Amino acid sequence: MWKVRFFGIDDSGFKFLKNLQSDLFSSKTHNLNNNQFVEYFIHIEGHGNEEATKILEKAEKELKVYVAFLKINGFEGSLKVDTPCKINDDGTETIYLFLEDKFIITDNHEVSVNGEVVSSSSKDVTNNNKIFLENVLADETKKELMILLGYEQNWINAYKIYEILKKHFKSEAELKKYEELKYFAHSANSPEAIGIDNARHAVQSHQNPNKIANIVTSYKKLIELALNFIKQNA
Repeated sequence: MWKVRFFGIDDSGFKFLKNLQSDLFSSKTHNLNNNQFVEYFIHIEGHGNEEATKILEKAEKELKVYVAFLKINGFEGSLKVDTPCKINDDGTETIYLFLEDKFIITDNHEVSVNGEVVSSSSKDVTNNNKIFLENVLADETKKELMILLGYEQNWINAYKIYEILKKHFKSEAELKKYEELKYFAHSANSPEAIGIDNARHAVQSHQNPNKIANIVTSYKKLIELALNFIKQNA
């Protein structure tokens, strides 16, 4: 078994991940000169004979799903892997070295009546996300879609989300009924409308859209639809 250290998260963010998948994540606290330093790890089962660089790549790919979960739950930042550690059969560890990043936090609330907790945003969010995660991990398309939700907001990534939704969730005619998406696909394909650096194509073979879509509002609607699709039971 392997464990891979990662950065770009604080204690609040890690607790969110730990509550989501307790067996997948672990931490280790060190006391250095009266200061605490915490290491965070993602576990990779098996792959005993795999090269450390391949384990690092696998851990980085696995974390992409959780980056998206953090993002849609109000956390900002990114996760970076840096140190794969092989756990040997005799319990000893072989550590390979690598790098870093940073992260920001969110908050939650509880409602109590006569001292009894009747509503906890933290518990509700955790339970909902566990159900959501089951849907993500059970379907490769939903997993790829979830990873895309954690990527940078731009025309090309937005169109990838749009294509997945078009094939697996709603027809293009249905998608275009939403005002935010009415001109989205046409805009995303038009270098003259949104610039060659942003568009999916370098050469335009059709006229510009009647109205250029707003990438911010289009992206917001695509995320909303993507989450609705993922929530659906297989």
